[in-house]
Amino acid sequence: MSLGVLFMKTKYAVLGTVTLMVASVGLWVGQPHAQTQSPVVTRTSRFQPPAPTDNLLAHALMQRRAQQQATKQAVSVQLANKNAATQAHGQGNAKTVPAGQIHGATTSTKNVSSSSQTTASGATSPTAGTTTAAKPATSTPAPSATRAPAQHAPTPAPTPRAAGPRISFLGITMPVLQGSMSATTAPAGNYVETWGGQTRLSVSDGQSTHIIGHNTSNFGAIIQLGVGSAVTVTDVNGQVRTYHVTSTADVNDQGYDVHTGRDEWNHIVSASQGEQIVLQTCLSGTVNRMVWAR
Repeated sequence: MSLGVLFMKTKYAVLGTVTLMVASVGLWVGQPHAQTQSPVVTRTSRFQPPAPTDNLLAHALMQRRAQQQATKQAVSVQLANKNAATQAHGQGNAKTVPAGQIHGATTSTKNVSSSSQTTASGATSPTAGTTTAAKPATSTPAPSATRAPAQHAPTPAPTPRAAGPRISFLGITMPVLQGSMSATTAPAGNYVETWGGQTRLSVSDGQSTHIIGHNTSNFGAIIQLGVGSAVTVTDVNGQVRTYHVTSTADVNDQGYDVHTGRDEWNHIVSASQGEQIVLQTCLSGTVNRMVWAR
């Protein structure tokens, strides 16, 4: 074998080895390898919604209980309306003159007229005794005529006035029920309910009372209240006080101001804030209008 042939074989052998090594390195580089990754640290925002049990109204919980409560309150409203109607009807009957009494008075009036005519005819009699007997007949009809009430229309029964705790604003008056923070929704109908703070409504206890109501009721008008607006409250003792709006805010169901991110929870439900009321109705499924008044 010549030196040139040996050199050529050696050259190709070296090139083949290099090519094989390059290919192996390429395959090794292309293989996915387990790499140690740093754990991703997720920052928990203070605005992250808490567990459903912390919801201001816990809309998603205890639906069955809410329905039962709404049914019970609806029955109570029906009974109250029925009692009011019965009372109004009874008062109307008490002031209405019975038909028989009117008829009797009319009959008496007719008899008076007949007696007068008889007296007049008796006065023309030539006998003096007949004329004398006619004199008392002319004096007896007067009392009967003055006692007849037929000419007076019956007085209408007065409209029953709302009793118990109530709240008035913008010409609207609504009864206030005593509730608690265990309720999952506002009461049905045109009623409102205490929820946070001091739930026994008092205008002189020096405490804050939180009152909730649906925006589908008349209570939804609180969104029209602004700083300085008057809100009058009659408490459980019949005492009356007029508060004036000091501030308003829109908060989510966790009590955070949706515009500033400020935590308003304690300003809503804490009783130890001095004499004030806090009103709440919903603007949407997750945002609520809050009104503070002192």
